[in-house]
Amino acid sequence: RGALQAAAAGADAARADAAAADARANEAERRAADAQRGCDRSEAKAERDSVRLRGAETAAADAERRARAAEAQTSALDRRVRDAEARCSDADARAEAAEVCGQWGVWTSVSGMEDAQRLKA
Repeated sequence: RGALQAAAAGADAARADAAAADARANEAERRAADAQRGCDRSEAKAERDSVRLRGAETAAADAERRARAAEAQTSALDRRVRDAEARCSDADARAEAAEVCGQWGVWTSVSGMEDAQRLKA
């Protein structure tokens, strides 16, 4: 009868150990599931960040293209301004020359009339 009690006690202890091991296994499974959910969240966040990064890179490339286009347009406008300034300078020079010629024409005209009057006299 003592051996039977010892065997029963050993069986109870084994069942208690098995229950404790089962509880530890359940806890380990719960932690593993939590860790997996954490990994899934991290992967989803990494994917969202990657999408945002690609969007930012695309926006940066677009901004660079617009900046280059603006620089080209500015250069073209600068050339047009320089051309216009050169035309104005040429026009000023022609106007000045025309004024001098006009004055010369008036002078020669007056001088010619004086000469003609002298010849008459």
